[in-house]
Amino acid sequence: MKFHMRLFYILFITFLVLVSDISNLKAAQSYGSDPVYTRGIKIVAANRSGKFEEINLYDKVHAVIIGIDHYPHIPQNQQLDHAVSDAKAVERLLRKKYIFHSIHTLYDEQATRKNILDLFEKLQRVSKNDAIFVFYAGHGGQDPTQFGDNIGYIAPYDGGWGANGYKINNISMTLLRTDISKKIPAKHIFYVMDVCYGGLLLETRAAKTPTRRNIDYLRTISSEPVRQVLTAGGPNEQVLDDGPKGGSVFAGRFLEILDNADDFITASEISSQVGERVFSDAQTRGHKQNPRYGKLWGLGDFVFMPSKIGRIDSISKEIAALEQELQRLEQRKTSAIQAHQEQKQREIQRQKAVKLAKLEAKKKERERLAAKIEQERLKAQRAAKEAERLKKEKAAAEVRLAEMKKKVEQKRAQMQVQEQSSSLEAAVAYLIKLNKDIEDLRRQFREETKKRILAVLDQHKHSYTEPELVKDEFETQAEYEARIKQITAANPEDNKRTFAAIAAEMEKEYRKLIEPFVQQMQAVAKQKFLLRGQDQTEVILGQYSPEKARFPVTVKTRGLAEPLALHTAGFIKVPRKNARQFKQNYVNGFITAELVAQPVTEQAIIPVAAVVIDDTNDMRYDLATAAIVNINDMRYDLFDSPFVELGNDMVFDTKSNIIWWTKGLKGRHYDFCKSLNWQGILGWRVPTKAEAASIYGSTHFRSRREARAGILVSYYGGWYAGRRNYVSFISTICVK
Repeated sequence: MKFHMRLFYILFITFLVLVSDISNLKAAQSYGSDPVYTRGIKIVAANRSGKFEEINLYDKVHAVIIGIDHYPHIPQNQQLDHAVSDAKAVERLLRKKYIFHSIHTLYDEQATRKNILDLFEKLQRVSKNDAIFVFYAGHGGQDPTQFGDNIGYIAPYDGGWGANGYKINNISMTLLRTDISKKIPAKHIFYVMDVCYGGLLLETRAAKTPTRRNIDYLRTISSEPVRQVLTAGGPNEQVLDDGPKGGSVFAGRFLEILDNADDFITASEISSQVGERVFSDAQTRGHKQNPRYGKLWGLGDFVFMPSKIGRIDSISKEIAALEQELQRLEQRKTSAIQAHQEQKQREIQRQKAVKLAKLEAKKKERERLAAKIEQERLKAQRAAKEAERLKKEKAAAEVRLAEMKKKVEQKRAQMQVQEQSSSLEAAVAYLIKLNKDIEDLRRQFREETKKRILAVLDQHKHSYTEPELVKDEFETQAEYEARIKQITAANPEDNKRTFAAIAAEMEKEYRKLIEPFVQQMQAVAKQKFLLRGQDQTEVILGQYSPEKARFPVTVKTRGLAEPLALHTAGFIKVPRKNARQFKQNYVNGFITAELVAQPVTEQAIIPVAAVVIDDTNDMRYDLATAAIVNINDMRYDLFDSPFVELGNDMVFDTKSNIIWWTKGLKGRHYDFCKSLNWQGILGWRVPTKAEAASIYGSTHFRSRREARAGILVSYYGGWYAGRRNYVSFISTICVK
């Protein structure tokens, strides 16, 4: 009877821990294929009176994994072989079996002094109820002081010692112990240091910590802060390689104990077991290695909590064992009935009822876990469908671009290179036709740019479902906003890079396709046309200047409408003795002109040469003309206007590569943008000062309400007035 009661009690406590573990850790996000818990990690256990108590363990758990084999400032014969592989093995085990909300890794050249210290500084932003696990594998060392003791340090990738022994860039144990450990607000921090002389991290001889699991102990370790340390050896000890997992002995035993744990396990339990096993391994090989462990300060105890995926197989095994136990109890019940042992029969019946209840609970728990895994599978399936949709969208875009290229090729085949047009009118008409072809291409490419930008926005809309946007009853506002931001909003810089790539690709293709049209326009623009005689030109003679001996003259075209009509003016030198006769010849209609015109563009016809002719004596007088416009300096930009209208009150700005929401709502606070859901698109924000200034400079804000390309950007005063926030908005403007 005592045996059965003891078995029942052990199974019952195991059941309580398992159920409380998983039922209180509902998933909101995914880390790999395993849910990550964002509502806190809790344990439910029975106290001495038999009542259940819920113990809050952590809000979030973080890990820092650092491994360094190769050091540029350490001699080649002192490089390491297993530090990185040991660190990666720890990373794999944590991801596979335990709950960690974030795992930060630094391997070899990533693990510089700056990167390590920057990472610890970043962790200063965690909450006071978080926990952090730090694993370091690499070189360590010690330096003697003038007081007879030693200062230990760990060597980052850019640290170590040169050929003459000088130390550079190392991180002292004192810095870890007194600065970093105290600046990080996390409740529990557990350092595991697989380095030589790592024992110097502990200031005093480590005292063994009791490893208990009663309710009072769990309550104490969950509420009290702590900084714990487990090192591979003592202050003056070298660590051994060729351990049970192929790397160091210390790392192998640490991984072995974590991997074999069926339930949650504390840092004290791990440290005690690692210390005993590593000491025994070293002693067997004639070596001394005695791992040190203890607490820098505090009364708590770091706890490793297993995740759902890592435990579902374990639960299935427990279910099978419970079913076997039920079968055995049923057999004992039959024996008891036959022997008329009524009291034993009632006890067996009670045990059977307990086992049935446990069995049902375990099955339901397995169903919940299976449902959660199925949910993750469906999410992955949706992602695959979205990828297929994007693939089809890309193919459709390529088809549209190919169709545009095909039409351009057809027009190019129809083009005839004209060595000399029949007339100025024909040349200008041909320029107008070529310019219209370029304008048509510009319009088509701007439309294609619009479609590709909208496809990027549509991708965000399909990456989540409407139920995921609903706030959960037990979710804080901060947690809800963080979750919504992660599932709905792409990184703004990623968006800008994507939009810029689309715009650059469209501009490149557009410039390539209009090249033959531009070449034709350049060929026509080089042609020159002679206009002569009184039917094509008109000469206007001004008042003669006897002091300068010259006439002011204007030569105009005759019979040409705008924009073909042109004129030029200048002076011709006529000696005083001939001036009176020249004037009389002009009155009699004997003064004519020749004018050479060049059609630079369909809107710019310029005179390149002009000659006044006296038909009575064939005297020719050259007239100065205006400068010639260079056709090669003209631009045919796809984005001559920086704004592409996307529809639905959205405009793409090709200068800043962002999207402006142009609707604007009077009286809204700038925080309104954070929660804006426009046409199913989220992730909006207030424009930066520089982004707003780019529009301010382009419009000059001559009035308080001014639109450019559909963008309403109205407000009183400037963006900043010595304050932290934008001031005096008429309309709230949002960008993405």
